[in-house]
Amino acid sequence: MSAQKEAANVTLTEFKTLDDALGALNRGEIDAVVGDEPIITYSINKSYGTNLITTGVALTHNQYAVVVRPEETKLLAKISETIARLKRAGALNAMREKWFQNVMAEAKGEREALEREEQLQATPKAVAVRFVKQAGSTVEFDRFDGFNIALVGAAGTFTSTAISTDEAGVSGGCKFPDPIPPGDYMLTLSRIRVSRPIKIEKKAVASMTITLTFSGKGLDIEVK
Repeated sequence: MSAQKEAANVTLTEFKTLDDALGALNRGEIDAVVGDEPIITYSINKSYGTNLITTGVALTHNQYAVVVRPEETKLLAKISETIARLKRAGALNAMREKWFQNVMAEAKGEREALEREEQLQATPKAVAVRFVKQAGSTVEFDRFDGFNIALVGAAGTFTSTAISTDEAGVSGGCKFPDPIPPGDYMLTLSRIRVSRPIKIEKKAVASMTITLTFSGKGLDIEVK
């Protein structure tokens, strides 16, 4: 980490043990921990639950080996035969399964779920508009029929389909044919010269509804 050149202005803090580093991360004292993936994933799973998660990014790929002195040929032969026997018997895979496999699979699943949620938060939303008239409002809903609503923001200008209201004159609606990216917009209903700021939030949903509620006190706009 001290030799890396990709990330500038990174302050490195060394800890005596991995558990000390993870504890500091959990307390918010540092921003990230670098360590052996199987060990760090296992420690998180057993001690920190959903508070911490591995990124799934491998900084290096290191191979580990059993090392003996060159003259210890008999010991080397015994070690090699033992490893081969453990492989043939499936013991190595069994140990990996016992100590790490479920943990690694669960961590991968958690990362993938978070990635899907983040992607969904940022994706454009299908937006519908509801018109609601409450007692005390003097607005005549049939005046809206055939007109449109515009959303204007940094992502562009979006125009709804034609507004349609019911015969009772107390409800109505329309929708935007194109998905709306999250962001700040100005909602304009030119038929009654209304222009209000609204925000399409980053949420893990595919659709949202703008509710325009007309009451005796005026117009209330809610996005859900």
